[in-house]
Amino acid sequence: MKSSLHTLQKETSRKRLSYLDCLVRGYDGGVPIDFGRRLRNSTISSKFYFNLMGMRACLTLALVFSMPDFGVSQWTTVNLHPPGVLDSVVYSVDGTHQAGYVFTSSAQFACVWQGTALSAINFNPFGSSSGLIHCMRDGKQAGALDNHATLWMGAPNAYVSLRPAGSFQSMARAIDGNYQAGNTAFSSGIWRASLWQGSAQSWINLHPANENIISSWVFGARNGQQVGYVRFQPMNDRAVIWTSSASSWVDIHPSGAGKSYALDTHNNLQVGYAIFNNVDQAGYWRGTRNSWVSLHPANYSSSTATAVHDYWVVGHAFNALHHAFLWNTAANNTRQNLHNALPSGYNASQAHTVWSDGRRLIIGGAARNSMSGHWEAVIWIRNLSLPGDVNGDGCVNDIDLLRVLFAFGQSGGAEDLDGNGTVGDGDLLMVLFNFGSGC
Repeated sequence: MKSSLHTLQKETSRKRLSYLDCLVRGYDGGVPIDFGRRLRNSTISSKFYFNLMGMRACLTLALVFSMPDFGVSQWTTVNLHPPGVLDSVVYSVDGTHQAGYVFTSSAQFACVWQGTALSAINFNPFGSSSGLIHCMRDGKQAGALDNHATLWMGAPNAYVSLRPAGSFQSMARAIDGNYQAGNTAFSSGIWRASLWQGSAQSWINLHPANENIISSWVFGARNGQQVGYVRFQPMNDRAVIWTSSASSWVDIHPSGAGKSYALDTHNNLQVGYAIFNNVDQAGYWRGTRNSWVSLHPANYSSSTATAVHDYWVVGHAFNALHHAFLWNTAANNTRQNLHNALPSGYNASQAHTVWSDGRRLIIGGAARNSMSGHWEAVIWIRNLSLPGDVNGDGCVNDIDLLRVLFAFGQSGGAEDLDGNGTVGDGDLLMVLFNFGSGC
């Protein structure tokens, strides 16, 4: 395995260098152009010339052949699976902390980690045999204890029950400032989209006043917006958006879909999946049903987008086994198969959450151990401070290259990657030799 990977990397590097040579030299009606020479002897305003179509062809080839190698090498994976437990999953990441649950032979425990398997803290209070955390934000955790919505204030014994009076079951799934969002059932199988402000008494019913809607669920909340789905009779599920009231609901069900589900939101980007011709397809919206964009990877039988942060979207795709995926909606929806970044010994993986501070990208989920068959909590970590990444979107591509080219000879700015005060050959080479990184 190690030998074959080394061979693949050498072959990829060889191809990548040949395409970088294409980029550096360029083409002008079949005659190679030395871009460095042209740039040194000309100005952008009057004499600078290049064949953009030929350059874009080279860029496309560079991306195709460099993405697999860079995607794997830039990730660090950490196994958070505590010793002695059967299964564990990360559902939320907030800076240096992760949250989810661990499962033993006798109980399921809400759990918080701080970057290592041995750092796991049991958030179940004494006497509770079932707990999990769906969301962690600003030092608070939201989830459930013994099938009832719960809000923790950063410690196992500092918690508040959000269970509405008379409810049969409830779950808190998201935190948005002082609000918590999730679902409440007052009878078996009948659910109500729910919003709280830190107490059971603050419960707000988000269920639309429509007699044809039998149930509703919230799965994600951010920036004053809640997302989920409603169920019409008979079993007609449609993705919706709320803005903190029952009457605010907006149907974003894509045209032609059988069913649709919105699972998370951030900065008016909603993610989830829609079913077309009996195939679950990961995708996203930008606030309207007509804005739907499919992220479904070819050669997979189904896919789901589970979480979003800024323009980063994570989820998983299925083809005999699940593979965790990352999509970058700011770079033409380019994707990476995160399963390939895992060490050997795992035959399936899922991504449930994504977080970034602009410098690091951290993804949480689980990977299935090939030997035991149990799921183990994992996080994927990537440094976003990439050499050559002019616009800071985590991908060195033609956008960064063109910015350097058009700023060539100018003073300072983001395009001055080597910090020498002038956009020049050093900055151009930094983009070219890192081309494809992070994409």
